[in-house]
Amino acid sequence: MGHTRLGELPKGQKWKAVVAARARRDDSPDDLLADDVDIIAQKTLDAAQAGLENAIEDTGLRYSFYLLTQLALAARQDDWQERMSHIGIDLSEDASLFGLTTEVKMR
Repeated sequence: MGHTRLGELPKGQKWKAVVAARARRDDSPDDLLADDVDIIAQKTLDAAQAGLENAIEDTGLRYSFYLLTQLALAARQDDWQERMSHIGIDLSEDASLFGLTTEVKMR
């Protein structure tokens, strides 16, 4: 289940190293040591580096990040609805989360 959304799991050597780092512990997941977490995290970052570098060039991802930052910045202001309208997200006084989602999705 879930495999149809994720597609193929990475099979490169760096991803195999992530799995090997986790598999070297025969204990339960609750027994992970801080050193194990550091090693697994570093190997995961190494394996994901190419994908992360490609993501920087993804215009959809960049725009989504931009919208999230603008939403967070607007939320800090008393006139947040006005500030959101500057980027094309128009919400009424009684707007719901569904309304916000619809406006963001339409961008």
